[in-house]
Amino acid sequence: MAKLWTKRQIMELLLHRDDAVERAILALHKRQLEDEKVHFTSRYRNGRGFNSADATELTHFANRIKCGTHLTPAQLSSARSRLMKYTCQLADIANERRLSNDDSRKSSCDY
Repeated sequence: MAKLWTKRQIMELLLHRDDAVERAILALHKRQLEDEKVHFTSRYRNGRGFNSADATELTHFANRIKCGTHLTPAQLSSARSRLMKYTCQLADIANERRLSNDDSRKSSCDY
C-alpha cells in the first residue's frame, strides 16, 4: 500500500512551497458547489471546499490562479494562514486516488 499524506505533511508543504498553496486553493475550490463558486460564498455546511469566512477571498484567489496569475506575496501570506484549517480536507484530497481501490477508506483526519 502506498504511503498516505498526513495533515502534518500537508501543513509543511503549505508553509514552505508557494506552488502548494496555489494547488491547495484550486483543489478546495473544485470541491465548492457551483452556486457557491458563482456567488463567492459557502452556503452549505458540508465539510467540502471553503468555509463561509474564507470563501470570498479564496474564491478570488482561485479565479486569479485559474487565469494564470500567481498570487502576490501578501496574498500567499493570507492564503497560507487560511489554509491551515483545511489540512485534513487537503490530506483527504491528496489521498483520494490512493484510497479509491481500498474498501477501508480511512479519513486523513484520523491520523
